[in-house]
Amino acid sequence: MAHVCDGGTGDLAALGSYLDATFEHQLINERIPFHPTCELLARHLAEWFTANIDSAVLASIVVSETPATAAHCDGATLEVTISKTFVSAYGEVTVLLEADDLDEAGFITDFGDLSPFAACLRDPAATERLCGAGPAIVVHLARWFGGSIEPKIRARLRSLRMVSGSTTSSWERGDVA
Repeated sequence: MAHVCDGGTGDLAALGSYLDATFEHQLINERIPFHPTCELLARHLAEWFTANIDSAVLASIVVSETPATAAHCDGATLEVTISKTFVSAYGEVTVLLEADDLDEAGFITDFGDLSPFAACLRDPAATERLCGAGPAIVVHLARWFGGSIEPKIRARLRSLRMVSGSTTSSWERGDVA
């Protein structure tokens, strides 16, 4: 998904043609000169867009790996982040992770390394404690993530968002936690 900002969409036919020619019914490893991680694909597409589409300004490119995971590349800075959404007793919890750069394989982190966070969200005792936190639940989750997960991965939590019923709560790095 490309997010374009200029009051309109500009002429994106060239992007569609490039995607069709490069990726549609193709062996991706034979079509691009790098390891095809979502992070590297998002950055590649943002760079291609900037170099080839003059009629629009790119806000961001999102490449989804699954319905719950995606890589995001900022159109202006080419900074890559990744997101993962977890289903919990309180609703959907989405984490957005950043790193200073990608690792040698082209990843920010392995989503498997986030399994302790998923386990925490499923733990009945943690659910009871966190639900007792009320509206500050996202702050508690961000603190737990920062203390328990961040030291073991090469990424940093940039934001945490929880959607529960009709309520959305979020935490951003830099917020008082």
